[in-house]
Amino acid sequence: MTARLWVVTLALLGLTACGPSGSVTGDGTEGDADANTKDDTSQTTTQPQVDVSGRITYQDRMYDDTGFITGNTPDKPARRVVVDLLDADNNPVDTTLTDHSGNYAFTQVPIGDYSLRVLARATADSGETLNVYNMSDTLYAVSQAVSFSEEQTTADVNVPLSSRMAGPFNMLDVMLSGTEFYHYYSDTTATLNDLNLFWQYGQSPGSYTCLGTGGGCSEGSGIYVLSDPYSTGDTDEFDDDVLWHEFAHHIEFSTGMTDSPGGYHSLADTDLDLRLSWSEGMANYFQIAVKAWLRAQYPQRLSIPGHLASTRYTDTRSNTVNVSLDLASLPTSFSYATNEAAIAMTLIGLQDNAGQARVWAPLVDQLPANSYADTLEAYWDGLLQSQPTNQELAQWRAILSERSILYQRDALESDQLFADAPARDCSLTDQTLPADCIVGERHTLYHASGQADSDTLAISVTAGVRYRIWTHDLRNGADTRIGLYHTDGTALLDGNGDPLVNDDDVDCETQAGGCSPLHDGSHFASSLEFVAAEDGTLYLVTDTADAAWLAPANYGYLARYGDYAVSIRLLESGATTP
Repeated sequence: MTARLWVVTLALLGLTACGPSGSVTGDGTEGDADANTKDDTSQTTTQPQVDVSGRITYQDRMYDDTGFITGNTPDKPARRVVVDLLDADNNPVDTTLTDHSGNYAFTQVPIGDYSLRVLARATADSGETLNVYNMSDTLYAVSQAVSFSEEQTTADVNVPLSSRMAGPFNMLDVMLSGTEFYHYYSDTTATLNDLNLFWQYGQSPGSYTCLGTGGGCSEGSGIYVLSDPYSTGDTDEFDDDVLWHEFAHHIEFSTGMTDSPGGYHSLADTDLDLRLSWSEGMANYFQIAVKAWLRAQYPQRLSIPGHLASTRYTDTRSNTVNVSLDLASLPTSFSYATNEAAIAMTLIGLQDNAGQARVWAPLVDQLPANSYADTLEAYWDGLLQSQPTNQELAQWRAILSERSILYQRDALESDQLFADAPARDCSLTDQTLPADCIVGERHTLYHASGQADSDTLAISVTAGVRYRIWTHDLRNGADTRIGLYHTDGTALLDGNGDPLVNDDDVDCETQAGGCSPLHDGSHFASSLEFVAAEDGTLYLVTDTADAAWLAPANYGYLARYGDYAVSIRLLESGATTP
């Protein structure tokens, strides 16, 4: 990254050069001096020296469920940011970091005229560096002229909203809080990647997170923040919920706990790629978790009033909102592991039940090393490693069930043995054909040990009747496979001598552009037809196709678990095997 500075000059009591449209006082390379490292050659040491200090603040914007609150723009400390002391010729004298109250201090400063340069660069206590650049790789900074004497040893800097420079400092503080939350609940030895944010008024087309370059990632990896490119008043530099959502993706990239392909998504979509719905749902949850933590630990850092629920997600536009939803109380239409809102609500419910630390642990302990795709299923497997009691497990499953996510075994069969399979009578008596013998019977594909599950039904059939068996209304990313078997466990053969087994009715790999929408309940369903050779009992076995288990890197969009409906229809009698 080219280390140039976009400097906006502030007077001690007011703004003298406004916003990114103000004058750039230089594009020289920024110094990399450590905190409190002094350049002794920049000032003569014969002058009297004083210890100087001050406080760096920026003007924030409070918001609620209706948008920004008029007139509620408190000053907040610019925490852990770099402050440079420059002499009258703009040479560096000293540099330091502010503390968590925005205070800075320099020792043994010769009296005279200086300027304070405050960089849009923060260093977390854990060591990560956070930067805010414009869309030309130039680091934002503000500069203010100051004079120090034996009588004047303090100088404060306030970055006002009117300068448009308050936004970069708010973004820094939001990301700093996200970093602190991560380390509060994670291994203290783990660090995140350094983070660059890119924002320039009127130029940034959206808020999104990039790993690498290409597409809309012109400045490289980092978080790009919406900045009213269409003059609609829609900017995100003070939308803390949006910023924390994107920071969650930064955590994913830093720790390797995401396989998301990215792409378009909305809260209402119930047919998303499982990896995408998990990534976005987790990010929706993250902004809630951070606010809940701040409310308990550092409420003064929040930009929302005390009465507003932490579970509310707000995205502002000018003096109103684009979105304002309480993610803890959405209707049941937001359901399934293929819906990002359902995942967020599930994590909220688990947090309320088990506590934030326990819910957070699988994200950092299991997902980065997970051998399957990073989805809600992998998270659930990790959560179970905390060894919940039977009561806790029942409560957790009930939370998932509220969003029709059924990570639990069938009540009808538990040992997958043919001898214990429940019976279904599909023999021909006096029915008028075609006739249904099973209509939409629902089952789950889940095994508590993390192994592949199979569901077995004992089907009574009549010789000469043509049957159709099919799965449908697949949910939670299910990918079924069905097969018919004899009592000895061997596969029933069709007239060509091939096993009567079907994986997918539609092969998404051969479809132009794949299957879209991906999980509409039909694409990964299975069906087969057969003519019963004799009266008797056959065994219908439904399980998950091999792809999700054996090749998760290629088929991470498919569930290892999931649920489905199965139906059987008698089509005609007197049929012969083709």
